[in-house]
Amino acid sequence: MVPITTRIVCIFQVTVPPEIREIFDLQQGDLLEWSFDQTTGEIRLTAKRAQLITPRVLELVQESKAARTRAVAAAPQAATSR
Repeated sequence: MVPITTRIVCIFQVTVPPEIREIFDLQQGDLLEWSFDQTTGEIRLTAKRAQLITPRVLELVQESKAARTRAVAAAPQAATSR
């Protein structure tokens, strides 16, 4: 898992990164549940929309990983063809 960093802006809003929006098909108005694990100090976000808790999420994750792998593989080829 690669961490993705975002910034809290002046009115405490946080932008959901495009990779996360794409994987989970997040839309304006969707709810995110924040939970804090006191033992580990981790904050977890859970999308709260019934459509997200489906096999489609796993499919989107696999598609995203495959696209990222293809992009990484194509990058050296593009650099050498210049």
